[in-house]
Amino acid sequence: MQTRVLVAYASKYGSTQEVAEAIADTLRENGLSADLEPMRELKSLEEYTAVVLGAPLYMVHWHKDAHKFLSWHREALTNLPVAVFALGPLDDKEEEWKEVRSQLEKELAKFSWLKPVLR
Repeated sequence: MQTRVLVAYASKYGSTQEVAEAIADTLRENGLSADLEPMRELKSLEEYTAVVLGAPLYMVHWHKDAHKFLSWHREALTNLPVAVFALGPLDDKEEEWKEVRSQLEKELAKFSWLKPVLR
């Protein structure tokens, strides 16, 4: 079976979509089949062998589409390797990245069943 990766994103202003596009392009450059889709438009994950999820953090909360996506696709996501990324810091300062990482960990803790292979 060929590896087919879904890069699913939620974006308010377009930055997260740009990062998701770069990830999908990198996967393709490395010989993988990668589809790029907004989280809110996905009905099924049946055809995928791995998933990359990305959404921004606003006011210490992950984008609502990410929460809905995780809830809607819980069963499928428990059987697939999942990588997660979040955008949020305004500056490239180590302290801000640590804060974003902490916020993402708190959001992911709401979905204790999710075991990302990479965050």
